[in-house]
Amino acid sequence: MIDRDNIKKLKEQIDRWSTEIDDLEVKAKRASSDAKIKYLDLINDLKAKRDTAFERYHEVADAGSSSIAHIQKGFVNAWSELGNGLEKAKTELGL
Repeated sequence: MIDRDNIKKLKEQIDRWSTEIDDLEVKAKRASSDAKIKYLDLINDLKAKRDTAFERYHEVADAGSSSIAHIQKGFVNAWSELGNGLEKAKTELGL
């Protein structure tokens, strides 16, 4: 269960992942033309997942305590997709 005490920590983790995505984008822009296209596609996918995670985070942060359980599943799914996507992108980029 996501409680109010953990909401700040969740935001901090999303911010760290966002910074990692930005770092990957800088590295991808230095890649060869063919690789750059692939890497930027991965990064665009990560950005979409990050945006979804931020949306779900705001839903959790803005919800009343009785609503948190109801929206928790969507947040957990978005959280997992972003974390897994970031790890996959790092592997594919050789980082």
